[in-house]
Amino acid sequence: MSEPFLKIDVQGDRELARAIERAGAAFRPEVVHNGLLAGGMLVANDAKAMAPYRTGTLRRSIHLESTEDLLTVKVGTNVPYAARLEYGFTGKDSLGRHYNQPARPYLRPAIENNRQRVREEVRRVILLQLRAAVR
Repeated sequence: MSEPFLKIDVQGDRELARAIERAGAAFRPEVVHNGLLAGGMLVANDAKAMAPYRTGTLRRSIHLESTEDLLTVKVGTNVPYAARLEYGFTGKDSLGRHYNQPARPYLRPAIENNRQRVREEVRRVILLQLRAAVR
């Protein structure tokens, strides 16, 4: 068994001590991860709405990835042309075709437009989980 993510020692009021102990036990990486997923979904959904649309492949490919420690969530895509659309491209591609493609950002604006909402959503989800654990 791993070490607790958060440990609190309270002396005195037993009811308060039990409530804090339950909250401390509930505050583990999975709780933070759930909040991060909720915040990441705001960005992913906005990026999907702003992504250039031709076949829908780019929009469908936008997804969330979590690190093994559950404390980082990334929003991204794995389609080869995603960066070209986000940043633009001028020059020859690997097949020798010439491009002068202007940037059509969708991911960076989604991050910038939702920065405050993400913070609020992460906080809201974590607090909901902790309140449920204390009850």
